[in-house]
Amino acid sequence: MRDRPIYVPVNLLQSIFITAILLVFLQFDVSGDMYCQYRYYGIIAILGYVWIFFSNSKRLSNKINLFLVFIALTIPFYFGGQILILLGYGAKLADERYSLVDGRVGMQYNIAAMKYIIISLQCLNIGYQFRRNNRDSQKKFRNAESTFSADDQSAAINLVATILIIVAAVPTIVRLGYDISVAKAIGHLAYLHEKSEDSYMGIWFAMSYIQGWFLPACYMKLVCGKPKGKRIIYILLAIYMILYLMTGSRYEIIQIAFAIFVINTYTSDKKIRLRDIIIFIVIGYIAIVILRSVSYTRDVTGSGLSLSSIANVLGGNVLYECLFETSTTFTSISNTIMHVPSTIYYNCGKSILGAFNYILPAFLRISPLNNIVLQLSSKLSPLYYGYSGAGYGSSFLTESYFNYGFFSPCIMLFFGYFLNLLTSRLAYFSINNDKRKFIISLYIMTELVWAIRQDMYLIPRHLVYYILIPLVISSLLAKRRKKG
Repeated sequence: MRDRPIYVPVNLLQSIFITAILLVFLQFDVSGDMYCQYRYYGIIAILGYVWIFFSNSKRLSNKINLFLVFIALTIPFYFGGQILILLGYGAKLADERYSLVDGRVGMQYNIAAMKYIIISLQCLNIGYQFRRNNRDSQKKFRNAESTFSADDQSAAINLVATILIIVAAVPTIVRLGYDISVAKAIGHLAYLHEKSEDSYMGIWFAMSYIQGWFLPACYMKLVCGKPKGKRIIYILLAIYMILYLMTGSRYEIIQIAFAIFVINTYTSDKKIRLRDIIIFIVIGYIAIVILRSVSYTRDVTGSGLSLSSIANVLGGNVLYECLFETSTTFTSISNTIMHVPSTIYYNCGKSILGAFNYILPAFLRISPLNNIVLQLSSKLSPLYYGYSGAGYGSSFLTESYFNYGFFSPCIMLFFGYFLNLLTSRLAYFSINNDKRKFIISLYIMTELVWAIRQDMYLIPRHLVYYILIPLVISSLLAKRRKKG
C-alpha cells in the first residue's frame, strides 16, 4: 500500500516567504516625524493585505470566500487612521480630541502595535492556507448520511425558530427600551460593562436571556422559512436595528448585515446584478452616515441618534468620518501593549477558562474563575480616555495579546486554520442543504466577525444557549416526526 502524498499548497510556502520579507522591512528604523512612520507602516500593511487577497481563492465551492470578507473588514478597524494619514488627513486628525496622533499612547507602542497587527494577520493567513486539499477534507461529509431528510430538518428548525421569535419579540423590544434609558443615565461604557456582567436584576435579568434567542431565531427562520415569513423577519430585524442604534451601540448592525449577506448568497444560486451592486452601495453609504452619527450623539447623551449628528457627518467627508470612527479599534491594541503587563498583568490564557465558565448559569460558576478579566474595554479604555463614560471596544488581536503577549502570532496560526475549517464547511453545508450544520457554522462566523472589534468570551455561551439548545430541540422534533 503506497503512502499517501503530503499536500503542501504552493501559496503556503509563498506566504511564509512574504511574511519573512515583511519581517525584514519591519526591522528598519524609520527616520522622520510620526506621520512618516505611520505612512511607512501603513504601506507595509497595505502590501500585506494585497498579498492575502492575491494568495487566496476568491470563491469556495462556487461561493464567495468569507475569509477574505473577514480580512477586508479588519482594514478600516486596524489601519483606518494610517490610511487617512496616507490620504493627507494628518492635520485634520491632529485637531480631533482623540485620534491616532493625539499622543495619549507613546509612539513606540503605536509602532509595536502596527508591527504586531501586520505579523499577526500574515500568520492568520498562513494558518488559513495550512490545510489538506479541500476535496480530501470534504470526503467525510459526503460519506456521512444525515439522520433526517432535509425537509424534516428544515420544518423542525422553522417551527422552533417561529416559537422563539414569538416568545422573544416583545421582551427584546422592552429590554432594548430599558437599555436606551440606562445608557442615557449612566453613560455608554458603564452601560456596556453592566450589561456584560449580567448586573441587571429582576425582570430585566430574565429578559436579557430571552432577548438572546431573538437574532439566532431570525437567522434560523431566514435559512429554513418560507418567503412570506422571511419578509416579516426583515421587518423585525429593521425594528431591532433601529432600537439597538438608540442604545448608542452600532457594531452588532455589521454582524446582522453580515449574517443576512451570507444567508442570501449561500442559500441561493441567484447571481449578483448591477442593480444589486448599486443598491448595496447606497445602503452602505447610508449605514456609514448613521453609524458614525450615533457616535456623535452618545458622546453627549450616552445613547441615541439625532438629526444634528447626521448633519455633522454629512457636512464633513464621509470617507474620513468612517475611517476615523473605525480606527479607534487600533487604539485598543496599542493602549493594551502600553499597559500590559506594566499596569495590568497578562491573562495567561485564562480568558479561555473564563469563557467556558461563563457558559454555566451564575449559581453554578466556579468561584475562582469569576474574577478573570473578560471585558477588556471596561478595564483599559479609562486608562486611555481618563474617564469611564466611553470605550473604544476590543478585538480578537487585543484579547490575544492580553493573554499571550508577543506569542500571539503563533496563536493566529491556529485561528487561521480554524477559519479555514469554518469557511469551507459553511460553503459545503450550504451546497448539500444541511441546514442544521449550516446554521451552527453561520452563527460562529457572525460572532467572529464581531470579534474584529469586540471580545470573544461570549461566543461559547451564546453558541450553547442560543444555537445548540434550539437545534437539539428541533432534532428531537424531527425524530418524532420521522417516527410518525
